[in-house]
Amino acid sequence: MADRTFTGLSRARTTPRSVKTSERIARTAITAGGIGTIIAVSLIFVFLLWVVIPLFTSAEVEPLSAVQPKASAGETQVAVIQAGVDEKQSMGWTLRADGRLRVRRLTDGALLDDRDLFDGKRPTCWSWSPDEPPVPEPGAPEVPGCVFGFADGSVRSASIRFTSVYLERDAVSEEARALRVGGALRHENGIVSLTPEKQWRFVRLQVEVSEPEQIAQAAIRLIDYALPSSGRALAFLTADGKLAVRQYFRRFNTMVDAWVEDPFDKPVQFDGDARRGPPAFLRLGGQATMAFLIWADGHAERFDVREEVLATGGTLESVEQVELVTEGRTLDHAFFLVGKTTLIVADDRGALAAWFPTRPRGAYARDGIQMAKGHVLGSRDGIGVRVSAYATSPRLRQMTIGFEDGSIQVWHVTTEQLLVDVKGDQKLAIDGLALAPKVDGVVAWYGGWMQRWRMDAGHPEATLVSLFTPVWYEGQAKPEHTWQAEGGSDDFEPKLGLMPLVFGTLKATLFSMIIAVPIALLAALYTSEFLTPRWRSPLKSVIEMMASLPSVVLGFLAAIVLAPFVDSALITVLCAFLALPLTVMLGARLWQFLPTGLAIRWQGMPRFASICVTLPVAILLARLMAPGVESLCFAGDVEGWLNRGEGSSAGGWTFLLIPLCLVVVALVTGRLFGPWLRKVSTSWSRAQCAAADVARFAIVIVGGVLFAWGLGVLLGGGLDPRESIVGQYQKRNAMIVGFVMGFAIVPIIYTLSEDALSSVPQQLREGSLGCGATPWQTGIRIVMPAAMSGLFSAIMVGLGRAVGETMIVLMAAGNTPIMEWSAFNGFRTLSANIATELPEAVRGSTHYRVLFLLGFVLFAMTFVINTFAELVRRHYRKRFADL
Repeated sequence: MADRTFTGLSRARTTPRSVKTSERIARTAITAGGIGTIIAVSLIFVFLLWVVIPLFTSAEVEPLSAVQPKASAGETQVAVIQAGVDEKQSMGWTLRADGRLRVRRLTDGALLDDRDLFDGKRPTCWSWSPDEPPVPEPGAPEVPGCVFGFADGSVRSASIRFTSVYLERDAVSEEARALRVGGALRHENGIVSLTPEKQWRFVRLQVEVSEPEQIAQAAIRLIDYALPSSGRALAFLTADGKLAVRQYFRRFNTMVDAWVEDPFDKPVQFDGDARRGPPAFLRLGGQATMAFLIWADGHAERFDVREEVLATGGTLESVEQVELVTEGRTLDHAFFLVGKTTLIVADDRGALAAWFPTRPRGAYARDGIQMAKGHVLGSRDGIGVRVSAYATSPRLRQMTIGFEDGSIQVWHVTTEQLLVDVKGDQKLAIDGLALAPKVDGVVAWYGGWMQRWRMDAGHPEATLVSLFTPVWYEGQAKPEHTWQAEGGSDDFEPKLGLMPLVFGTLKATLFSMIIAVPIALLAALYTSEFLTPRWRSPLKSVIEMMASLPSVVLGFLAAIVLAPFVDSALITVLCAFLALPLTVMLGARLWQFLPTGLAIRWQGMPRFASICVTLPVAILLARLMAPGVESLCFAGDVEGWLNRGEGSSAGGWTFLLIPLCLVVVALVTGRLFGPWLRKVSTSWSRAQCAAADVARFAIVIVGGVLFAWGLGVLLGGGLDPRESIVGQYQKRNAMIVGFVMGFAIVPIIYTLSEDALSSVPQQLREGSLGCGATPWQTGIRIVMPAAMSGLFSAIMVGLGRAVGETMIVLMAAGNTPIMEWSAFNGFRTLSANIATELPEAVRGSTHYRVLFLLGFVLFAMTFVINTFAELVRRHYRKRFADL
């Protein structure tokens, strides 16, 4: 198109094809990059959601088969005392009260093995450890998993477990060679199956029964068995009232070149309550350190059976008495979960409750332990039907309960969650139950029938309730927020409370923002409004270069350099918090003594240099103050005052309240005497005004300290800050993190804030100064409100940086998941927890998915922060545009 120019000549304006092509390519690339970024972020969100959703799906159960095995001729029904299934749920075994053990194939009920374990002798009592027996040392015998007591005072231990071996092709029959993958058939007294790797896997039940061991002269009436870390132990009560705990210490005897067990027991006389009759249950808890005698009416007595207590001999006295069931009801069952810490009790109405020992303050028992009802499963009144059978998981806090009406429930005890509630096809009382080792199946025996279900329990440890509300874990005095996902043993109870991690993230963010925001905003205001243009650009570049320091380097310096330094000079550092701002404010007042012309000429770099001089002066003042402050406020040892409770609380309150009291006194004196001082000083010289300002500053300091001392004495009479505001001192703490992480985010907030302040139109500054306002008043009341949208965006960007910080927190915060606001102890954040535990988590496990939930929460927190920042920024932009 031809246009006439100002010269009167015409020329054709055409865009070259290369420019058009470059523009199309650039537009396409920018569009694709923007859309790709949005898609990538969305896919991260979708992936986190995909991993997390299975945590909150409900358990699923599917009935598989119900068979009625053919009974032997003339066989009578005998109670099932224990049952079990193999890991693949192809075989199951039952042990009856007469000592007969039977193994059957679960698919059709075919009998694989049938034997009498005790050669016709009938046991009077028996006990199974809820824990899996440990793997024996090479050459050592199997560790028994159960014991049986007899009328002649003897006991026999037994090991009953499934074993699997892989057979060579020549060792299997022609029928087994013809099996397809997943197929199985009987082989000797077990089952052989073909695995996906084309190997023949042979599974059978291995049973080892010890010879009778005479441990008492009277009949064994009650017995319980445990597997403490020292070996194994059993407690028994004889018909003549003797109660004993017998421990077996396993060791390798080099003299005979064999493993031997050294038994140790100390029988003591138990004087029972004749009115209650004989106890119904004997339970050995913990690491074989406490024994429980429980009566049918729910009354229980706990005994301290530690070795040093038993060594004293004499009559054993109970250290605690507990009523386990509601008055008027009877106790049907009492058994331990894995770890033998949580005691499950069931009354005659089917009500279930979980008890475990705690150590609360003021426990009335002599050993400092008190039993507490931590969980009530289902209704407190039960379902009105008696419990007839139960089985526990040897790995998890799960159990299955069978009732007389044929119903079966599977519970996760820690979260009080009912996972499965089904009924047997025949509606008969459940005689025996077995929970699959992987908790993926249940087998029930009732009235000659055998029925099994496939189960997917999901992740019952992680529910919205257990993740975000207090949970009562074993050993704790009350429900608490706790994070400890892994332990050193199979009986460990996972603690998946996310609140300590969320709290730690917020705490780290708060402490770092308290330090970073004032420094960054004031530095940006000084650079924008007071620093000369000659020095503004170099100084800004130096501060921006601070952002290039890797966080791992900052974390390393915090842990190796800063933390030991603060630990060695803690009281000096605390005094520096007071000395530095006071020194700067005193220097500002002394600056007023300079002649007007000199003060104007020194507005640039000389004034900045004089501000820097206050830093070493403040450090010197803090060192001079430290001994006196430590002696007056902290009984001469600040760490002893924090950790060991030395000295009174009044001094600590005084030191903590000094900053607040100084502000209050400054505001009060300014409101009361400020107008009068301004009125009488109109005719004063500059030096006289400066002297009055210094005198007023001294009055504020003295008045603030006296006010803080008075409040400290008043509060110290009934409150101790060591129990609320400040906790025990740790070398790596929130104060260190605040220093270093604040240093890391200062460049980000400073750069964005300085850009926002510099973008304010110069006309606003000139108008304010022309009306008589000082540069400080102009910056605070005119420039900062006009740049508020940019300042808020800068703070929010720094907040997002602090929320997601990992390495500084990991290396400098101690990584302890506690919930206290004290600046002297550590914490654990979401990002640090993900970085430390995700590499070790088993893919697909509850721990693995909960860690991804932490990432989802962190993602959501960042999204909320950014959205809020954008909304506020738009609000201030619109407000400024209207203005």
